[in-house]
Amino acid sequence: MKLTKLIMAAIVLMAFIVPLQASQATAQMPKTVTISGVVYNYGTTVGDANVYLLDWDGSRPGATVSSGKTGDGEKSAKGTFKFTGVLYDPAKPFNFCIKAEKDGKTAYVLVYIIDPYSQDPIVAPVKIDISQESWKCDLTGTVQNNNLYPEQSAQVTLYERDIVNDTKTKVNYVYNPIQTGGDGGYVLTGVPYGYYTVEAEKNGMIGTGDIVIYKQDANINIILSEKAPTPTPTPTAPAGGSGVTGLPGFELVAALLAFLGAAYTVRKM
Repeated sequence: MKLTKLIMAAIVLMAFIVPLQASQATAQMPKTVTISGVVYNYGTTVGDANVYLLDWDGSRPGATVSSGKTGDGEKSAKGTFKFTGVLYDPAKPFNFCIKAEKDGKTAYVLVYIIDPYSQDPIVAPVKIDISQESWKCDLTGTVQNNNLYPEQSAQVTLYERDIVNDTKTKVNYVYNPIQTGGDGGYVLTGVPYGYYTVEAEKNGMIGTGDIVIYKQDANINIILSEKAPTPTPTPTAPAGGSGVTGLPGFELVAALLAFLGAAYTVRKM
């Protein structure tokens, strides 16, 4: 009887251990993705361009992981490329960057991998133009009101986000803030790759949006959906006080002392 109970307990225990070990093994299994994209030159697809998949250490390109050429329009679509079965670290959003070159022109963009853990990873399509500057982006967007109508002359401010400390700092940029045009649109050129918050404000209404810039162009639209916070008033000296001392009635006291001093002098004479 005791032996039967022990066997049953062991079976129950194994029923918990085996799935747990399987899930741990699955979690530890290397993950792979397919990275694909298109290479352009002034907006026109480029065939037979050299394309390199490089490691990214968080600040600069590293070793070459794989390389190839873009399609020539006969065997595959012109300008396209693909890297399959690429191992990556799911804890990092940016494992790699793409380098494309042809006819003396070179450009880089980062590869953005979103790993939801419970589902298949999502790789943002790669678009790279060798005629444009690398490591900087043209950020565009539209500011709208709650009714989704464009807002002209809204003030747009760009902030850099520190995702570790959850803080933001206004970007030292020649046109920051800027105002939207008649169609509610704005353009910030030459924004370095990184994490940003875009804030728009008009007539006491405000809207914000976060964006990750990792390629040569990006877009984010803002809706003015909240009331802007009221600024804290600057403290002022109490009424009747002196700008020097801030004491109420100081001028009156000073005049009285002056009068008493004059009266004392007259009596001594």
